Amino acid sequence: MIIQVGPLTAHLGRQKHFMSNFGNLPSAYSQQISHVYERVFSADAINRSENRAALHWVDRALSQPNGELGIRNPAITQKMLAQCDAFRAEYAHLKQFAEHIRHGHKKNPEGNPYESIVHLGIGGSDFGPRLLYDVFSQERKKTSDDTPTWTLRFVANIDFHEVQKNLKGLNPKTTLVIVTSKSFTTRETLLNAHYVIEWLNQAGSEFSQEAVIAVTSSPDKALNFGVKASQILPMSVHVGGRFSVWGAVSLCIRIAFGNAHFEEFLQGGFAMDQHVLNNDVNSNLAALMAICDYLNLKHDIGLLMLSPYDSRLTLLLPYVQQLWMESLGKGVTQTNELLSKPACPVIWGGVGTNSQHTFFQMLHQAPLPCAVELVGVTQPAHNQTENHIVLLSNFLAQAQAFSEGRPNTVQTSHIELAKHLICPGGRPTTSMIIQQLNAESLGYLLAFWEHRTLALAALEHINPFDQWGVEIGKKIAHEVEGLLLNADTTSNDPITRELIQLLRTSLCT
Repeated sequence: MIIQVGPLTAHLGRQKHFMSNFGNLPSAYSQQISHVYERVFSADAINRSENRAALHWVDRALSQPNGELGIRNPAITQKMLAQCDAFRAEYAHLKQFAEHIRHGHKKNPEGNPYESIVHLGIGGSDFGPRLLYDVFSQERKKTSDDTPTWTLRFVANIDFHEVQKNLKGLNPKTTLVIVTSKSFTTRETLLNAHYVIEWLNQAGSEFSQEAVIAVTSSPDKALNFGVKASQILPMSVHVGGRFSVWGAVSLCIRIAFGNAHFEEFLQGGFAMDQHVLNNDVNSNLAALMAICDYLNLKHDIGLLMLSPYDSRLTLLLPYVQQLWMESLGKGVTQTNELLSKPACPVIWGGVGTNSQHTFFQMLHQAPLPCAVELVGVTQPAHNQTENHIVLLSNFLAQAQAFSEGRPNTVQTSHIELAKHLICPGGRPTTSMIIQQLNAESLGYLLAFWEHRTLALAALEHINPFDQWGVEIGKKIAHEVEGLLLNADTTSNDPITRELIQLLRTSLCT
């Protein structure tokens, strides 16, 4: 079965559990998935535990040149337009702000334009802009205006080695710093911001005053941190971090590549929105893939290996891992029933062909229940045809090998060796093909993964928009930080107590 949506084509012919049930899918699947999509795009408070809507799609809708949404359901269209009206002024300000900086109109205290950007964030405030930068900076078609080339650096990890590495070679007089934190309380981001501001102050305190920009849903906290009000851009509380790549979180990408280029990305995302809202489950790519995931889980296949055969998509895996497992990694249903099994497969993997020389051996021969998803790109951004043909040949070969395998029919005079040559195959395998990797097709791809996530959440009856499990480690880390600094206090947990003592000894030497 082949499903094509714009620049994306998925071949589901090797999804055995899905294909054996296709044509006999319960109508409940369609109803559950359609209901969730309708609630999201109607701006209902679908995030029940926090009483919030999910409005990550609004920036995508606002990118439509004529404001025409092309949604067949007039009731949903009316509600979408109401949300667009509410955010239109913020959207226009974001574009104007980015363009002002991009074209060198914002000057430093010496009257010179900025040349570099350090983007500070973590998780959803980091993965998306990094992925966009990797793809946009290697597209075949470059922007043709006369704006200067920007240097972008990304800092996420609290490990100070990352700060040192990314500040190296930059000029504190001509570097902008974008601090991205929804709550503006994220410990890693704010501590890194303090260090980077100290670095800016090497040029003089007046430079840090002009250079620091904040993207947050808590502008009062950014003000208290010392960011100028005119340099604070809002982020809606109704947009979860892992869904935030479409908005102000990607300010650095708008500056570096231009609003027009970024809006091609948004328009690709919105085209996928139109697809899921205008098609029933039998032709909805995101829904069909979610049903594959659901049926694989029912057959105890709890792993999904994702391998993009394009090095520009190396960061797709960590991006999707956060989106998928933070959204679907829940232990309770919407009706407060405890789950006995995970609600999604664990996503892991790596870029091809590198992965063929690391963990593919295990997938070909070990008895490990795991589905496989390979992503190939038809048209590369280079002219080395031989390299690309070899890459695509491996993409096709691995899909066949995972599915068909190599049975015990190998002709050899060594019977014992024959057993070592067996590759069982039989893995549920999807081949995804992107015609050309650019801003628009990346928008399609990321919105596809969002809608696939929501569809599986609908089938599993869970809330994909909260992430309470993220908080427990943060709380304990705050407590332990105090224990590490104060030798007169100790932990109630005996193992943590031993580890603290070991670390204290090392810290003091």
